[in-house]
Amino acid sequence: MAGCTFSRVTVAPPRCVYYAGGMQVRIISVLASLLLCVAAVAGAEESPEESMRNRAAEGMKFPRLEAETLSGSELVLPRDTAEKVTIVAVAFQRGVQEQIDAWSEVFAPLKPQPGSADSSVSSESPQREAMRIYEIPMLKGRWRLISGVIDGGMRSGIPEAEHPYVATYYGDTSAYREKLSMQDEELSHLFILDPEGMIRFAAAGAPTEELSAAAEKTVRSLLQ
Repeated sequence: MAGCTFSRVTVAPPRCVYYAGGMQVRIISVLASLLLCVAAVAGAEESPEESMRNRAAEGMKFPRLEAETLSGSELVLPRDTAEKVTIVAVAFQRGVQEQIDAWSEVFAPLKPQPGSADSSVSSESPQREAMRIYEIPMLKGRWRLISGVIDGGMRSGIPEAEHPYVATYYGDTSAYREKLSMQDEELSHLFILDPEGMIRFAAAGAPTEELSAAAEKTVRSLLQ
């Protein structure tokens, strides 16, 4: 999973990890980092990075979200979850990279193994069709004016085959934060959706042993 291109002032250019169908990609966007520093500092508040189960979001249908993938296609959630298990990782800033990296390990047992018929992780792969992982970097609407620069930075840093699974959202982030109970922007937010778009598992922050077990169990049960 991946996608966050956000960073705080005095840090290196943003770098995030994106996992889709078992492939790890690092997203690098230097210019986007500089442009987003002002937003990251303005009104920023310190908050503890504590992982937690987001039960408030579980049991509800994922709210409609429209975004454009790096391949230029339209992604509409939950419409595009039909007939598959969908894992959505939402990121508001660069600092969640390690959290996303850790979550990827939770789903590693479900990824195609090297040497298997599906090790290429192509778009025709059964695993790819049964389970998809999307990274949704979320930016406020004002950044839409420079979306070409931001998305271009991402696009240049990841393989073209993974572009369909990274979609940047530009718009009212506060509405989604409220609906999905994403209180802390310094944490990654993970949602596991069933084929009907219902949220079966949600968590914020890095996976703990308890969260990892619950997330993997949820995915395995949905894939049966």
